[in-house]
Amino acid sequence: MRVLATTFQGHRALWIELPATPAGLPDTLTGAEREVVELVLSGASNQQIADARGASYRTVANQLASIFKKVGVSSRVELVAKLSGE
Repeated sequence: MRVLATTFQGHRALWIELPATPAGLPDTLTGAEREVVELVLSGASNQQIADARGASYRTVANQLASIFKKVGVSSRVELVAKLSGE
């Protein structure tokens, strides 16, 4: 992760650059599951993830259950901690 800053026409802009794919994700995750992980890491709720992906709340819950099993965790908190190296 990098924090970047610039000034353009008197305005200061800051942004955070995150890796495209979080480190430590198993190769067995599907593309959809990887997108869900990225949204979880950004702090999105299940409903926000469903809305962003055009999916149902239940689909997201099922994808999270699959992700937890593949990554070896049992909660969102454990998922974030494992992928952030904590």
